[in-house]
Amino acid sequence: MSAPETASLKRIQAAVRNLPDHWRWGLGAFAVYRLLLTLWGLALWRLGLIHSSPESPYYYGLSPITGSLAGPLVVIWQRWDANHYFQESHHGQEGDANTGRQQRAEANRARQPERDPAS
Repeated sequence: MSAPETASLKRIQAAVRNLPDHWRWGLGAFAVYRLLLTLWGLALWRLGLIHSSPESPYYYGLSPITGSLAGPLVVIWQRWDANHYFQESHHGQEGDANTGRQQRAEANRARQPERDPAS
C-alpha cells in the first residue's frame, strides 16, 4: 500500500476505535445484516426466483441493471430499494403508491387467463 492509503486506513481505524461501544455494535450488526441480505438475494437470483424484466411492476418502467456479477449484486437493491425511492422522489409518496398499485394490477390482469363470462 502507498503512504496515503496507509494513512487513510489508520485514520479510519482510529475513528472506529474512538466510537462508543454501542455505535460499533450497531454498525457491525448493520454490516452483517446487509451482507446476509445480499447473500440471500444472490441465492434467490441464482435459483431464478428474482426476475429482472423491465416489464415487472417493481421496476416502474425503468431498465434493470445487468452485467456479470454487478447485475445480480445491484439489481437486488435496485428492485427493492432504488426504484421505489426514485419514484417517490419524482412523484411523491402518493404518486408512487398509486403508480405501483396500478402497474401491479395491470401486470396481474395480464397474467390471468381469460374467463368465460357465461360460467
